[in-house]
Amino acid sequence: MSKFIITITPPTPNGDLHIGHLAGPFLSADIFTRAQRQKGHDCVLVSYSDDYQSYMLRRGLEQGRDPVAIGEDNTRKIKISLQMAGIEIDHWMTSQDNSYFRDAVLELYHQGVNDRNIYQKNALAPYCRACNVWGYEAFGRGQCNHCGQNSDASQCEECAGAPNYLYMKNFTCKLCGAEHEWIEKEHAYLNIGKNVYKLRQWLGDSAVRRNSRAFAERELAPTPEDWQITRHGDAGLDIGQPALGKAHTWFMGAAGYIAATREHFTVNRQTPELFDAFWYADDTTLVHFLGYDCLYSHGIAYPILLAGSRYAKKTQRLYTNMFLKLNGLNLSTSRNHAIWIRDLVSDYDTDSVRLYMALLAPEEQESDFVETQFVDWHQAFYQQKIESLTVAAMHEAPAFWLDGLQRDEHKLLCEVYNRWSTVTSADSFSSRKLAQLVVELYEMAHARLLAQRPLYYLVALASCIGAPITPTLSRQIHKRCAINSALVLDNLINATFLDYSI
Repeated sequence: MSKFIITITPPTPNGDLHIGHLAGPFLSADIFTRAQRQKGHDCVLVSYSDDYQSYMLRRGLEQGRDPVAIGEDNTRKIKISLQMAGIEIDHWMTSQDNSYFRDAVLELYHQGVNDRNIYQKNALAPYCRACNVWGYEAFGRGQCNHCGQNSDASQCEECAGAPNYLYMKNFTCKLCGAEHEWIEKEHAYLNIGKNVYKLRQWLGDSAVRRNSRAFAERELAPTPEDWQITRHGDAGLDIGQPALGKAHTWFMGAAGYIAATREHFTVNRQTPELFDAFWYADDTTLVHFLGYDCLYSHGIAYPILLAGSRYAKKTQRLYTNMFLKLNGLNLSTSRNHAIWIRDLVSDYDTDSVRLYMALLAPEEQESDFVETQFVDWHQAFYQQKIESLTVAAMHEAPAFWLDGLQRDEHKLLCEVYNRWSTVTSADSFSSRKLAQLVVELYEMAHARLLAQRPLYYLVALASCIGAPITPTLSRQIHKRCAINSALVLDNLINATFLDYSI
């Protein structure tokens, strides 16, 4: 049995979650966790509210409200939306004024200073005197100096790089549109250049998707810029050095995962020793699920921060996703071009949404949610085909789940086992490929239904393999069709079903 710490990048609580969030890291992390637990592994899945994001300050100004109150309201909405979508996170931490969070941030910061990975230097900073805001992220925007696309000066959604506002074109105040003035201030920096060799070694040892690996290799060649980790007049966390400003939210992500896990085991579970068993054990795998625009922090900065700490992990996995479009256009809450998670799962069966979103998971490239296509699929496949298969399996119900398997179908079992093992592995996980395998098995069963051939074992396989994606549907099928899911999974995990023949 292996141990996994699984994380989801924290959303900014300036609004509720839309279907792009679901198709991205949230659903994939939930499916991964459920799949590993099917195999008997010990997992903890954590995330938290990104309360110190500077966009909270801007939302407060826009609404004339306290940013903390806005964050609290939206965190409640986010948690309800995730619950409605069947996303089971072991612990959701509120980072605002949280001592576990503050202590973890300070620990990693001082560790970085002691390792000489964090240093101080003077640098120009953008300031809008008319609005009295600093233009580091939420209050400054221009053309990314890496790709030329419109971006703030923190993380570019287009190329995932960390733009340098000193070299961005048309960089102006987000509030009034005026150019910033430049004021020299002292900041703390994370030394990227001195860690290039270690980062390349980490990259070689870690499971990273192709687009993420290409990004990291591009960032590390030829000589990467060091990363500014403090800001003045920002919403970040006070690190006790006013001359440097506050630690910004992107720097604090690794500390957030540590803090959320510690709070979970200490407060919720009352078993603080389990925190040590997960974070201090060499055989624990750290698995991040994140959007492509969060790749710089997770793929470049956090490995450096953790490498010098007691939380260092020999084995890490980085699963990024690209963006989901809606009817061919980018999702945009400001233009009201979005579907909220809670609305979709209120109108349709939750598991049907989960399965369809897993099929669309934008793992290596963008994908598109077309509402009319989903409605047609929901009726034709999810409601009609699966119901007809369930009824047929109820009437078939053999003594052993593999009864009826023909000798020439043994090859199919081998293929299913190999594909399932690959797509649920921590080294090559894919919620999209797992969903495709599940749908293929149901389609094969439907073809056998039309041909009046035995189909029970295919329904049993599809519902058991698909349980991490469609947990409620699978339980219903198992109950109605008397499927012994524990036996099927045991046969599958131990590959004993490959030896079965009639």
